[in-house]
Amino acid sequence: MAALVALALSLYNFVLVQRQPDTDVALPHLVRIAQGDEVWFYLQPTLSTRVETTQTEVITQVELRITSPAHGE
Repeated sequence: MAALVALALSLYNFVLVQRQPDTDVALPHLVRIAQGDEVWFYLQPTLSTRVETTQTEVITQVELRITSPAHGE
């Protein structure tokens, strides 16, 4: 009986590890602005997941568009 319970728990854990994790994004607590020939605006948001996962994702490009509320998109 204990072996069946252990097998069921192992299968359940295996299924949980294979699914895509839920990701939360929090606004940064630090904003940096650098100026030279151009102006650079650095944001470093916090990305976190609530479940342990072996999968790693890397964000390589993000685009931020700022428009006036009068113009909109």
